[in-house]
Amino acid sequence: MPKPGEHHITIYKGRAFDLTLNLKDADGVAKNLTGYTAYAEVRLSESGSVILDLNPTIANATGGVVTISLTGNATANATVGRYSWDLVCDDADGKELPPYVIGRASVEPVITQP
Repeated sequence: MPKPGEHHITIYKGRAFDLTLNLKDADGVAKNLTGYTAYAEVRLSESGSVILDLNPTIANATGGVVTISLTGNATANATVGRYSWDLVCDDADGKELPPYVIGRASVEPVITQP
């Protein structure tokens, strides 16, 4: 398994958040995610409470595409702060795999309230 990719995200409290990830294997070829289940959470630490469940979706299994799409309602109750996040998968046999993506997650306030 290659080293996880690093991707930092910023989520604005009460606003929609969308992210598309293209997962690749060690050779740079799209990772076939057929039968996989993806999970991603924002937390202060590995044992901390979940700040946001990112609810990733495998949008194109053979192309290795994972999407995260949160509504403004989904981010409205997130506490402003600096956190960590990762994306992990279980393979088709249920084997828990190491993270594919890791990074920092920032939840920021929105100043303008139209």
